Amino acid sequence: MANKGIQSTNLPPYVAYSTWRRLLESLNGAVPAKLDRSLYDRLGFSGTQIFTLKAALYFFDLIKLDDTPTEKLHELVEAKGDKRKEILNKIVREAYLPLFTKLDVRTATSGQLSDYFESLH
Repeated sequence: MANKGIQSTNLPPYVAYSTWRRLLESLNGAVPAKLDRSLYDRLGFSGTQIFTLKAALYFFDLIKLDDTPTEKLHELVEAKGDKRKEILNKIVREAYLPLFTKLDVRTATSGQLSDYFESLH
């Protein structure tokens, strides 16, 4: 079953872009059968980085609850340049569908975005 994106029980995670990019670059060419603690440790991620990465990977439906990668993760890692941007755009839009249907994010104020996310708590 696919993740359901934004819900009160599945709040959006925050991951530093540099951490996110480092993970994707590290997986380039060989996504392991399971993204477990030993992988993150080998890549030098801190406990906090591991927690936020796993939350993001699950939220975006890139790993399953048992830490095995989904086809989406394989596609994202294998893609390069504009293709990777297209795939990531699709992944983000699917996960944030309720946000995109309630607000025009191109014109929404930071206050509207803040109110939206606060309503999830």
